[in-house]
Amino acid sequence: IVMAKTAIVATGSLKVTSAGKYKVVAKFSKKAKAKLRKLKSVKLTATLTFADAAGNTASANRKLTLKR
Repeated sequence: IVMAKTAIVATGSLKVTSAGKYKVVAKFSKKAKAKLRKLKSVKLTATLTFADAAGNTASANRKLTLKR
């Protein structure tokens, strides 16, 4: 989930079978794309949630800035 202030602007998911580095592609909503076109940069917060086969979950937040 990628958020700008309190609005969710993009979501993505990925299923992995082993440990390692992976890329998750976040798909932006149409409304968010329209607003992003008008801005030079925007600050976002990415929230990543992980769950293992046993159902244990962990989450992490990362701040990022998108620039044109």
